[in-house]
Amino acid sequence: MNKNVKNCIYVDDLVITCATKTVGESSRYLQDAINQVVKNASVNGFKLSKQKTHVMHFCKSHRPHYHPLLFMDNCPLELRTETKFLGLIFDEKLTWKSHINGLVLRCKKVLNLIKCLFHTTWGASTEILTQLYKTLVRSKIDYGSVVYSTACKSTLQLLDRVQNACLRQGLGAFYTSPATSLCAEAGIEPLKYRRRKLAQSYLTSALANPSHIVRETMLSRHMEEHLHMITNEIPFENPPWLIPETEVILDLNKLKRQDTSPEIYQQKFQKILDQYNEKIVIYTDGSKTQTGAGCAIITNGSTFQWTLRHEASAFFTEHFAIWKALSYVIEEYNQSRVLIVSDSLEIVSEINDIFVHDPLKQKIQTLIRECSEKGNKLTFVWVPSHTNILSNTMADETAQQAARRDTIDFHYISKYDLKVLLHKRTEREWQDEWAGTSKLCAIKQDPSTPSLPLALG
Repeated sequence: MNKNVKNCIYVDDLVITCATKTVGESSRYLQDAINQVVKNASVNGFKLSKQKTHVMHFCKSHRPHYHPLLFMDNCPLELRTETKFLGLIFDEKLTWKSHINGLVLRCKKVLNLIKCLFHTTWGASTEILTQLYKTLVRSKIDYGSVVYSTACKSTLQLLDRVQNACLRQGLGAFYTSPATSLCAEAGIEPLKYRRRKLAQSYLTSALANPSHIVRETMLSRHMEEHLHMITNEIPFENPPWLIPETEVILDLNKLKRQDTSPEIYQQKFQKILDQYNEKIVIYTDGSKTQTGAGCAIITNGSTFQWTLRHEASAFFTEHFAIWKALSYVIEEYNQSRVLIVSDSLEIVSEINDIFVHDPLKQKIQTLIRECSEKGNKLTFVWVPSHTNILSNTMADETAQQAARRDTIDFHYISKYDLKVLLHKRTEREWQDEWAGTSKLCAIKQDPSTPSLPLALG
């Protein structure tokens, strides 16, 4: 097929697209693609339905122009001005009016249900009604919002009215209550900020995947400034059957923290160490402060530390420390017994989870496999933090020192941390809008926090 021809398939729904400067050129490329698809389907015993196959011409020109004429088995295909694909109604001008009008009608049916559950003296509580809105109405609005958010402002305002009506019923507010106050009272962001968050999540995931279909066409315009910040995913880097199972010791987690003194933890940990002869012990820790992030590893009297971007989460710093510890093992040791000690219970518990999507976790699995190939035997041990285990305490202090440094050693963060960063910016914009347009900000400063539910009845 021609390089201008793209395809998208989901189960038994296939879309073939082509973007060119002239209708005739697109028609030639698409006709060749259709003939090839029909031929391949026939060879494999499949038959395409001519009644369900149709053509759409997306064009912004308002002048009279030709439309493509395409055939399937010498039968002309129907030309439509609208079509539905994966629940979204596409129109030839991509105004999204038909889709949003249909979406409003479906949401209003659910709004009638919310009205039946509400009354001034009886009925469901505000919390339940708000949850019903999120589950039954907003979920419908969220679907496809990354695509239809390009609609004009007046069309998108139809959805704003639906949300305002649902919140007004759930909160028992007056019909004259401003929309900004309704959102602040319920702790639910306006739909324009909601759509932005969903778009940020989608684009961030696409940014982390080098093979994503929209990476080149959309990310260069929308998130170019973040291209240098995010770690890329490694698709299918580690097949599950190649990842060795690693020994994990969580014995200290069986003790109740409030009933156990630091001395007991130290004794139990020393017993774990005494079980292994000729061992190498590596202590890892990460630190996250308001102004920075860092991590450190300590082994055989040697200390290593790295300063990370301040946007990195504490979870990322702990993962990074383990990644660096494994890298150190690969460089320095062969046929050795290595104990990696961490105070992150979640990370140690999930070290054998083969179904991971985080890029740094994938890299950790790659290093675990390389360590196994070099004959090293790994054991991960969890110890509670702040229990005066000497080397663990030194790793914690070194990580805090790294977090205070100005020079950054690793400039990347995970896609999850980038999502949090972008979402916080969007929330600050909502906060600024609330503070600048409403006098009620003196009473309620944070609009994202819902007020106490109103007592009904």
